Amino acid sequence: MLCDDLTSDEMNDRMYAQLQYIPWGYWTMTKTAVISARIEPDLKQSAEEVFRELGLTTTQAIILFYKQVELERGLPFLVRIPNEVTAEALEQARTRRDLEGFNTLEDLFADLGI
Repeated sequence: MLCDDLTSDEMNDRMYAQLQYIPWGYWTMTKTAVISARIEPDLKQSAEEVFRELGLTTTQAIILFYKQVELERGLPFLVRIPNEVTAEALEQARTRRDLEGFNTLEDLFADLGI
């Protein structure tokens, strides 16, 4: 693909992906890598709307995510594997099995002992 075939945003994304800021204030060329992922189209569209509202391109958002992973040495948000009780409650809710209903908040709180 020639540069003439790219929009200005696509050209900026490509240039930004190839540049890395170093602490003493210079931009240097770095190796480039391609990331390819299959995601649901609705998720992609809604996430890209958020990026636009933040003034970010998708490439910039991905770079920010990777930088945060690098800085945190893990995911930049909490991810937990539920314990057995929570996993069973989630499964019951998903399958709508053994659910208990309450007519009022007071009834719910009384059942919970609150």
